[in-house]
Amino acid sequence: CNMEWKEIQFDQDKQIIHDICFNCNSKTMKDSFSYIGLMYYRFPKNIVAEIFGNKAFYVVSKAKNHWRLIGIAINKDFQNQGLGKITLKRLLERMEKEGVNTLTFRTNQNENAANFWLSQGSEIVGVKGNDFEMKFL
Repeated sequence: CNMEWKEIQFDQDKQIIHDICFNCNSKTMKDSFSYIGLMYYRFPKNIVAEIFGNKAFYVVSKAKNHWRLIGIAINKDFQNQGLGKITLKRLLERMEKEGVNTLTFRTNQNENAANFWLSQGSEIVGVKGNDFEMKFL
């Protein structure tokens, strides 16, 4: 496949991000699509994000001493092929290059994502409503 990772240009990539969010079997990511747009328009300098064709993307917000994951999403047609792990590895390598070593995020307790994150080495640091508050060091 000739696709490569590229920086997200939200105005240009909005439809692809929408399609991945709504085609990844995650209610959380469907709900996150509007928030991703809001973050791009209000705080563009705080966003770090890459997309891999129409298959996957990640979006994080820079905080003072860590990055906050807004979302990682994999189109359901490409799930269970290791692309989630590849996307996470890509994000962690980017963090390392920029001298950031902590990623925080929330994930719904009732979605498969929680098991994915735990299997990748993240830890649960709290519970907020139906979500686990998690940290990846």
